[in-house]
Amino acid sequence: MINKFLSNIGKLLIIQVLFIGAGTIQVHCQEEIGGVINHYAKVNSIGSGFVMVSPAQASQFNTGDYVLLIQMQGVGIQTAQGFYGVVAQSLIGAPGEYEFLQLLSVNTATGEIRFTRNVYLNSYDISGNVQLISVPFYNEPVVTSTLSAQPWNGNTGTGGVLAIMAGSKLTLNADIDVTGRGFSGAAGVSGIGECVYTNVAANSLDSYDISWNNAGLKGEGVAVHDHLGNLLNPGHEKGQGRNFTGGGGGNGRFSGGGGGSNRGKGADGGLENALQCSTDPRDGGYGGMNIFGSIIQGGIFLGGGAGASTQAGSATASAGGSGGGIVFIIADSIDANNHIIRANGVTASNSISDAGAGGGGGGGSVALSFMGFKSSLRISADGGNGGISPGGSGEGGGGGGGLIWLSTSSTPASVTVASVLNGTPAPTIPSEGLGEVKYSFIPKLNGFLFNSIRSAETGNRIDSVCSNKRFGQITGTQPVGGTPPYTFRWQVSTTSATGTFTDAPGINNQQHYTPPAELSATSWFRRVVTDQGEAITDVSLPVNIIVHQNIKNNTIGNPETLCYGQNASELIPLGTIGDGNGFYGYSWEISTDNVDFTGLPAVNASYQPSLPLTQTTWYRRNVSSGACFDVSPSVRITVLNPVVNNSILTAAQEICDGMTFANLEGTTAPVLSGGDDTYKYVWESSSDNSTWLTAAGISNTSGYDPAESAAYFPGPQYFRRVVYSGSNDVCRTASEPVLLNSYPAITSNTLIPADHTICSGSAPVVLTGSAPLNGKGPGTYTFTWQDSTGSHSWTDIAGFIDVASQNFSTPVLTDSVRYRRIVRSSACISISNSVKINVHEPIGGNTISLLSGGLSDTTICSGSTPHRITGLNATGGTGLPGDYAYLWSSSPDNSVWTGLAGATGPEYQPGTLSATTWFRRRAVSGECISESEAVRITVLPSITGNTIAGDQIVCKSDIPALLTQASGQSISGGSGAFSYLWQQSADGSSWIAAAGTNNLSDGSYQPPAMVNTTRYRRLVTSGANNCCSGVSNVLELVKDSLPEGYSIFAGRDTILHSFDHMIRLQASVPSDGGTGHWTLLNGSGSFDDDAEPDPVVSGLSEGLNTFLWTVTRGACKLEDEIQVTVLNLVIPEGFSPNNDPGGYNNTFRIKGFDPGNQLAELTVINGAGTEVFRTSNTDGSEWVDWDGRNTKGAEVPEGTYYYLLKLTSKGNGQVFKKSGFIVLKRY
Repeated sequence: MINKFLSNIGKLLIIQVLFIGAGTIQVHCQEEIGGVINHYAKVNSIGSGFVMVSPAQASQFNTGDYVLLIQMQGVGIQTAQGFYGVVAQSLIGAPGEYEFLQLLSVNTATGEIRFTRNVYLNSYDISGNVQLISVPFYNEPVVTSTLSAQPWNGNTGTGGVLAIMAGSKLTLNADIDVTGRGFSGAAGVSGIGECVYTNVAANSLDSYDISWNNAGLKGEGVAVHDHLGNLLNPGHEKGQGRNFTGGGGGNGRFSGGGGGSNRGKGADGGLENALQCSTDPRDGGYGGMNIFGSIIQGGIFLGGGAGASTQAGSATASAGGSGGGIVFIIADSIDANNHIIRANGVTASNSISDAGAGGGGGGGSVALSFMGFKSSLRISADGGNGGISPGGSGEGGGGGGGLIWLSTSSTPASVTVASVLNGTPAPTIPSEGLGEVKYSFIPKLNGFLFNSIRSAETGNRIDSVCSNKRFGQITGTQPVGGTPPYTFRWQVSTTSATGTFTDAPGINNQQHYTPPAELSATSWFRRVVTDQGEAITDVSLPVNIIVHQNIKNNTIGNPETLCYGQNASELIPLGTIGDGNGFYGYSWEISTDNVDFTGLPAVNASYQPSLPLTQTTWYRRNVSSGACFDVSPSVRITVLNPVVNNSILTAAQEICDGMTFANLEGTTAPVLSGGDDTYKYVWESSSDNSTWLTAAGISNTSGYDPAESAAYFPGPQYFRRVVYSGSNDVCRTASEPVLLNSYPAITSNTLIPADHTICSGSAPVVLTGSAPLNGKGPGTYTFTWQDSTGSHSWTDIAGFIDVASQNFSTPVLTDSVRYRRIVRSSACISISNSVKINVHEPIGGNTISLLSGGLSDTTICSGSTPHRITGLNATGGTGLPGDYAYLWSSSPDNSVWTGLAGATGPEYQPGTLSATTWFRRRAVSGECISESEAVRITVLPSITGNTIAGDQIVCKSDIPALLTQASGQSISGGSGAFSYLWQQSADGSSWIAAAGTNNLSDGSYQPPAMVNTTRYRRLVTSGANNCCSGVSNVLELVKDSLPEGYSIFAGRDTILHSFDHMIRLQASVPSDGGTGHWTLLNGSGSFDDDAEPDPVVSGLSEGLNTFLWTVTRGACKLEDEIQVTVLNLVIPEGFSPNNDPGGYNNTFRIKGFDPGNQLAELTVINGAGTEVFRTSNTDGSEWVDWDGRNTKGAEVPEGTYYYLLKLTSKGNGQVFKKSGFIVLKRY
């Protein structure tokens, strides 16, 4: 079983997270690509699960990359005259075969690149030019400029291939074009131009070496070896014979080069120059053979390069066209936008003057795996046209058509063109030049599946939904790779993308998945795909569905009734919006019929209508949050018509004190109109025609009877009528005012404060006189101030006679005085009340101190009681014996003071204190008050946080862990500086100083080696004379021990020859309640059960692997190591079955073969290809080492034999295949 997580990690170029409203998340992933996106490396050697490339090329790859391993060439052809390159006679490796792999590691120092698979799908041979190509995996790539491949380079053995995987949709906003990226066409060269017929034997050969000057160069093709495995070059560079798919060069006098081929055959080059060789002009280079129908027809190849001709003097023979490249695309879907995928062969240029023309390149190959198309796509793998010779020499042959291989069973309607035409001129049988359109293409993925999922709505792996809405569909790609059919299982996690996944509810075994009900919490969905036989299980990256709870409490208020032209009150939330994603976007709408609503330019939670309303209107609020949207109930604002024609019909009046005013009359309905046609009246009065109050008397009728006894008469007074209508009196109108005037006597002449007592030397007292009323009115008043001491009469105070100031400030007083004020306005006069001010002597002698000797402060610990505070007896005030009151107060900061209940004596004893406190005493006598100086008592806080940690069960003689302050706790209190003393006890009652260093400044303690169960605690002190102290909690260290003679054994060190890298360990079984555990110390390996003494360990690395067997019993632990050295299988290169003494080297024996745990098959073949020996332990057969005899028991001759070996691990199913030569020599 191969378990693989497909990492669909593309090159993300643009990520936009848009917050619509205040939370709807839309994620757009767009990967813009163009140019060459692949990296290429020539494979220098191939091993089991790894290849070697140059370190420089290795640096192009990264762990986790997807790559394409492909053999580009490797066909062996016949080189005999007349048969040169006609058929693919032998294979070197697996030409045209490929597989997609994932990288396990990249060593840029050595060039070693390892895969996640150790077994390949094909048997490659680096002499056939094997290359490794990076394959980028995108999410939704967009081709924005022409996408192509690096041209094939026969010298470096790299290039020519474009490969891409797209987890979702591949969009073409530009073309994909690998035209001419295939096998190279030949260059035109100089030649002597001798007609073939003049020396047929010399001039009509299929091949020549590079020195021959009467034939053109051959084009490059899939064949670089002859059928015996020898390289074609040097020795076969020129001549009319084809390199199977590479066109031949023109022989003789400038005959044309042969066209390159692929699935379709290339055309032969044109005849020699007819004017010069008119007696018997011969054909040009032969066109490449068609792959279709050959032993390599199942492969995918570059288009063959065309052959070229020769030229005379200053003429120019055009080069043969290069073949088309290869395109691999694996995508969920393709949106082609009517663009084209080209893999055409190059059309040769025309020759100039007396020279032959080159042939056209063969069409390349396009292999597409997809689920569907959107919009039209054109695909072209056509052969290129042969060049023309205007001078009458041979034209080039047209290139053969290429390969189009689609994953569908037929050509989809969206593929409007699927062209595999040959170039012109065509082969003698035109149909042989056509390429091939194939179907049911299944990419060869080794060890993983094409398995990608996304939201059908966003096309990405993230989406959101409201909890009251059903989420749509999560779509998945049609799997590619492995062996169909596939099984699906959808899983869900509500914790995280890496959390625990369980089977998704509902129908969870289809390609796509739709949740059956609303989602209540943010969820991650993934798809597990298993191919037939469960050979490969692939888990997709998850799709995150963010669930926003539906919006709650979207209510607004308040409805109201307005008068025409008024502004509505602010519309406000009546509840706190809840749920959604916590971020809210608001929009408001308005309607005049509560049916059709129009949006408003408002985005806040509240809305203040900005314009006056002239008709009844409804408002509502929309709230968006994340994927949620909610509309509030509408609020109605009722609009009434304005009240009009409110007038006072009575004219203005003036009277004197004692007269009566005429009643005031106003308009009534129907003259008075508007509002809701019901009216409320309020008559108002004002002394300044600005500030209005409700008029005295009955003021709520349509008319008004002025109250002459009101406080504002006599004097001038304005009156008006205010009319209200509608609920809450929303409509209001005030009439024009009318003036009524009366002159009263002077009133309001009083002084404040009343009689009172002050302390001698206090600040002057301000006597405030009321503002006079009536008389002639403001601006006409004058004031005279008088005083009187003892029994003296009233006397005007100099400087304060008939002044404008209505208040008076007394001087600093040392004796009692009376004051009064006289007010005059025209002929009116008024005398105020009198005010007496009594004066007391200041208080002295209010001094306090500590009983401890007069110290100004002292220091104690929280919870302690300070010394008593004493004080002297006060003097002054009223001077009466015993007429002194005391009040003690305290303060935490010498700023804010609080009285102490019951503390009224001359001395004070504070209680226990928990914080620094200041004390003072207030002395009171009469109106005099004195505050003493404050006394400070500094209080250190109690020690807290003295919590220790480290309860332990300790094995006998082991050193216990350090005892320290408990995590998350810190000691505080005291002066901030602490001293420590650790104590120990055997019974928890009697305590002594702990053994060893027990007073470290950091508060920790290291107990000695464990002997007996012991309890520990810590004493902490701080402050002056260690006034603060605290004892910690108690820790108990319990002794544990192993039984006498208790021991363990991990097993004997082992040297293992193996290809499946597995072993069963054999450790001693834990006894007496002990439990065991295996740990990897060095190398690699996976335990099937690391708690068992005899687990099977798989995945051993080559070389030394070290494992630790740990047995734990209680607090005691024992450990033992075992070393397993893994070496590769040793397969001998020869043996000598001559019955040596001791049987040395008498049989062909494989060192490391384990018949009990492995199935094996061995076949031996002689040089003629005949099987001479076979052995196997499958199907109940018994394995027999080869002793140099055939299956009939007869000795075979000495010589070199070829063996085929296949080993299969019974433990993990891993298969090991090996073939090679072995020498049998008896003496």
